Amino acid sequence: MTFIRFKTKYGGHSKFHRNLRQYAHQALEALRNCNNKEDLDKAINGIHLKRVEICKRSNRLKKKVINKPPSWWTQDLAITKKRVAAFRRREPTELRQAACIIYSRDRAQYRRHLVKTRRRAWRKFCMEASNPFGKQYKAIFRAGRPPSDIFQQSTPAGTELSFAQKILETLYPHTPQAPFIGSTASSQPNDSPFSSRELRKVIRELNKTKAPGYDGLDNIILQQIHSASPELLL
Repeated sequence: MTFIRFKTKYGGHSKFHRNLRQYAHQALEALRNCNNKEDLDKAINGIHLKRVEICKRSNRLKKKVINKPPSWWTQDLAITKKRVAAFRRREPTELRQAACIIYSRDRAQYRRHLVKTRRRAWRKFCMEASNPFGKQYKAIFRAGRPPSDIFQQSTPAGTELSFAQKILETLYPHTPQAPFIGSTASSQPNDSPFSSRELRKVIRELNKTKAPGYDGLDNIILQQIHSASPELLL
């Protein structure tokens, strides 16, 4: 699985400013025309996608590969691996023979469990073959095939927005809403909006070395958005 990273440290800011200023008026107009929550969500999603498109046109790109463990790797194997590593670190300092015996026994059990799991996953992968010259054949005979890709059941596809939607649905599944019980409105006044001075202080103190998310937008791009059109952030 790969996602796009923007090389924001290597220029392209002037082109980004020019492209964003051309779109800023349209984005602000879309926000002003929102009458309900659905309209606001739709407008914000459109602004985000347009912002990513502007970054792709303005900055140089590179693809970042996410190293995923193979599908046969389980939590039990991870726990056993950490346990064996702890015994291995403890072995040189332990003078007792019992500690060495425990380490050797757990290491042998971990290796045996690891081999059985890999063979079981490989057997299942080969039994599902419908074409003798399909992905099973290519996984064996094609050179340079990454081992983690052999056991991958499906290839993720979609946009940054679909990835974010899947993560959101996994973390916060949909639950039926409880019936609304009317209550008296609060007499407290609404919070005052952020001022330009407060926004400028926050933007100035952002960490420029922080890694971006799946959309590739880092804090340098956020600072360039504030420099080109601060109204989009207020």
